[in-house]
This record gives sequence, structure tokens and C-alpha cells, in this order.
Amino acid sequence: MNVLFFSEMTVSPASGGGHTVFNLLEPAPKGCAVYYATPTSFPPHWAPFPEIHSRIRPVSNERQDLIPIVPRGKRFRPVKRANALIAHMNAWLRTEKAVRQVLEHIRRLRIDVLLASPQSVFDLTVTVKVVRRSRVPVITWFMDDYFTDDGTMVYQRELWRTSRNCFVISEAMQRRFARLFSKECAVLNNSVSFPDHCPESSIEPHSRLRIIYAGSLNSYYLDTLRRVLDDLKDLRENIVLDIYSPEGIPAELSSGGNYAYRHVPAIPAPEMRKRLLEYDVLLILSSFLPQHRAIAETSLASKWADSLASGRCILAYGPEYAENVCYARRYDLGEVVTSNRPGALRDAVARLAVNRQRRVALGRHSYQFGQERHNQAINSSKLWKALRQEC
Repeated sequence: MNVLFFSEMTVSPASGGGHTVFNLLEPAPKGCAVYYATPTSFPPHWAPFPEIHSRIRPVSNERQDLIPIVPRGKRFRPVKRANALIAHMNAWLRTEKAVRQVLEHIRRLRIDVLLASPQSVFDLTVTVKVVRRSRVPVITWFMDDYFTDDGTMVYQRELWRTSRNCFVISEAMQRRFARLFSKECAVLNNSVSFPDHCPESSIEPHSRLRIIYAGSLNSYYLDTLRRVLDDLKDLRENIVLDIYSPEGIPAELSSGGNYAYRHVPAIPAPEMRKRLLEYDVLLILSSFLPQHRAIAETSLASKWADSLASGRCILAYGPEYAENVCYARRYDLGEVVTSNRPGALRDAVARLAVNRQRRVALGRHSYQFGQERHNQAINSSKLWKALRQEC
């Protein structure tokens, strides 16, 4: 059986979604093969996993205009209308090129099942058009809900209707999509292999509290991370805060502010799992900003899997409506702070610093929960069972 995974997201060690896909598809069961229709344009630190390089098939996603935009002249309104038409034609040409490439990969590789994970309007549109023109069954796996305008939701609804199976990344997304599209779906989130026993801490009981944030520094997380640094700078004598990220620290955080943290470049996932054991508290953040609410409500961070497997205390910081926060509360998976009032996070961290017993208890409970819900073997089997049913 041959599977083609298609998404504008690269299956990369630096991508949370990429990790999720890799952990559940690789290695493929005996008699099965997975190919990856991967975008030709992506940031350098989002390069795909080396293990899949031989099975990558390129799909063009460059955004250069094939038809040049008309420079603005004195007659502004007609030029504006002309440029709108040209932009529409360029988008159509770009999409059509990608559709033909994916269809060619399906034909050449004799693909039995298409596994699609739309991350943008571009790959959502390409997926729908590929499904219309081919007889290959499709399984859809939504990891983020970026599709809010009427036009993209029409495509989303069509893909949802034609998909043989639908997976989503969180329970909140499961409820939302079942309500919107009147079709059931299953939750399939990031999963890792768990150690046989909850890892014990080797940190000295009376040493400074060690806190880690490991993840992206994009616009979704940046404001919340700034709030973290503002709130914790008064505890610099009592804590160590390390930030692991493939991205550099933005200027607004690296200069001024009197912040106390150490920036550490991201390390490979297997090493990161071991590194988490060197910390007392693991931060999971969600955005407080109104423009990110739709994402926060349904998005579940991929780092949950590694955090749960580490058996360490998790600290979820974000608004009441964020799924990361709701998930922690729903299953009692860690300390939760939902107020962005100055001092709220500092007070919670100060309490954790002097209550080692609570940190250990939360870590052990989280490990036990993760063994059942984020177990790589269990969830990989669930995904491959769905894929095999289509053959």
C-alpha cells in the first residue's frame, strides 16, 4: 500500500505538526510506503527529516507572480481592478501547477490513499481540486483551524464531506468541526514512545527552580513569552529560565527589559526529551491576543507529548478559552495560570518553587495520562488502521 502525505507544512524536526506526522507515520508497517508531497519553498530551519529525503516529492508553492502586476498610474481605479484580476489569475495558475504536480505524483507512485493536512488556503484548495480529479480516497487530518472566511470554509466543508476518515488535533476542534459539518471525527494528536516508568528527578531538592520553554518564537507566542519574562524577572535569584528555539530571540526581548533567561538553540527531538528531565517545570503557552483567539481555542501544542512523557510538572499559561489551558484543567495535568495580571504567573511559580511534593505528584499523574492518550504505538496503529481500510 502506498500513501501520499500532502501539506504545505514540511515534515520537519523544527515543526510541531511535522513531528506529529513523523511520529505517527514512521516507520511504515511492512508492505506499506509513505511519500511526502512537500513544498519547494520553506524557511531553512524547517528542512524535512533526513529519514524521509528519498521519499519526498516536490510541490511548487512559490508565490512569485507569473503575470506582472500593473504599476499604478493616474487612472488608479481601473488599474486597481486590473490588478485584482491579475492577482486572481496568478493564484489560479499557482494552484493549478501544484494540482498537476500532486496528480502526477499519485499516478507515478501508484498511490492508494491520500493523507491531507491543510495548513493554508493554498494547500486546502489544491487538496480539494486533486480529490475532484482523482479517484484516490482521501483522509484528512486538521492540526490548526485557520479557515474562517466563507470562501475557504466552502472548500473545507467539501473536503470534510468527501474524506473517508477525518482526524483533528484536539478535543476542542473535534467538537467544533462536528458541530459545523455534522460529521464525526477522531482526535489524533502528537505521540511519542513512553519510558516504562515515570522518570525520577535527579535535581537537588533545594536548588533553584529550573524552568524550560521549548518551542517557537513566532507572533502567536511572542506576547505571552514577554509576559512570562516580565513576571519572572523578580525571581531571578530563585529560578533558572531556559528558552530553546530554532528561532533567534527578537530584539524586543534580547535588549532591555532587565529580563533573566538563557537562550539555547533547538536540539534534535531525542536529545530534547532527555534534556526535559533536567528541569522542574515545563512551560506550555497560549496567546492572550484577541486576533489569535480562534487558533488558541482549538490548537493543542505538539509539545504536550514530550512534556507528559518526561514526568515533569507542566505549567500552562494562557487565557481561559485556550485549549492548552482547558486540556490541563480537564485532566489535572499541571499548574494553570489564566490571568495576565502582573504578578499572577510569578505567584504561581513561587508556590511551585517551595512545593516539590506537588510538582512531583503532577508530573507522575501527567505521565500516567500520557501513556494512554499520547502513546506513539497506540496512535500510530489508529492512523494506519484508517489508512489500510481504504485499500
